[in-house]
Amino acid sequence: MSDSRIALALAASLAASASGAPTALAARHPHMPQGDDCMRTTPAAPGHVLAQSAAGKLHLGDGVLTIHLVTACTNDGKELSLSQRVMGALPRRRFLLVIEDIRAQAQPGVLFDLRLGAGEGGKSDGAPPGRLFGTLNFYAAQKPGVAARPRTVSYDVGRVLRSVGAGGRLDRGLILTLAPQHPPAPGSGATVGRIVLLEQ
Repeated sequence: MSDSRIALALAASLAASASGAPTALAARHPHMPQGDDCMRTTPAAPGHVLAQSAAGKLHLGDGVLTIHLVTACTNDGKELSLSQRVMGALPRRRFLLVIEDIRAQAQPGVLFDLRLGAGEGGKSDGAPPGRLFGTLNFYAAQKPGVAARPRTVSYDVGRVLRSVGAGGRLDRGLILTLAPQHPPAPGSGATVGRIVLLEQ
């Protein structure tokens, strides 16, 4: 399935009413969960939301943006074991990281490195935590307030999750970092919306 079809299906299903399927909503300081350890959202097709950032825009500047995703609540209100879900999945299962609502006032002129990691804290050498799995660009990003459908992208992160999740580390937290490869253009106003970990 193409990224555009995934994005359309995800947006349509998230607009529907909740049915109690496992989902999640959260982020730690500066994007950290407040209150409960797990939260519910509406179901997402063509898969299940396993973790997600908090609602609202995330602003990308010349520093590293660190986002802690919180895993889903199960139907009985307990926190889903992301480690068991990922490490026990059949080989044909896919895990996609979806970044929604990519916007900018002007082109930042820079790529943002994307890393996923498990647990808390960064590297001792000061580098962003996690394993590099891709880059984010703002090509064709809509300006804030423009009515046209905003840009959404997705990344297959199954291999990365299995690599960083050995020994149950995913249950100690899932960290996404976005780091510019060099300072973005002043006044570019780059933002993204929700970030969702989706299982298919």
